[in-house]
Amino acid sequence: MASQPLEVTLYHYPLTRSTRPLWLLHELGGKVKFTCKRVELMKGEAYSPEFVRMNPNHALPVLLYKDDSGVEQALFESCAIVEFLTDALAAGELAPPIGISNGRAEYKKWLWFAGSWMDQLLWQLRQHDESGILPSDQKDSRVVDRTKGKWIKEIVPQVVAQLEVLTRYLARLAERPAYQAAFQDAATFGK
Repeated sequence: MASQPLEVTLYHYPLTRSTRPLWLLHELGGKVKFTCKRVELMKGEAYSPEFVRMNPNHALPVLLYKDDSGVEQALFESCAIVEFLTDALAAGELAPPIGISNGRAEYKKWLWFAGSWMDQLLWQLRQHDESGILPSDQKDSRVVDRTKGKWIKEIVPQVVAQLEVLTRYLARLAERPAYQAAFQDAATFGK
């Protein structure tokens, strides 16, 4: 790790995937100095020319940092940011050490499961259900039915099998000051 804290800027909106790296930045403490810039998604700011230069996919999060040669880089995708920062600044502390181990494999499996498979299902529901973000004429109840079916058949059994352990784990996470700091803006979603 460098003698000076890594300086980064995180582009964020409450209760989105950008909360994952925001939480990690709080966990990293003095290893990183960060600025959090709110992107007003509901106002279309993710489509501005400045934002598109950082992420042509119009999505959060985006992390700006300078690489070892001092060149500013933009990294997007929440799991990529979490993995990058953890490996660079807290390997073996906030994640199992890098190497060939079952612990490391389990960490990667669940990190990417949450950030890809589960996110995709939740996003479909968030768009298409009755209170979803899509206009009524674009909502498709068949998408909701398929997504709920997959959720019930594929996600619920995995959660139920680990429910006791998962419940204790989630309770411990919610007690962490960094978790609480990362979610302190939750009430401002959509405002």
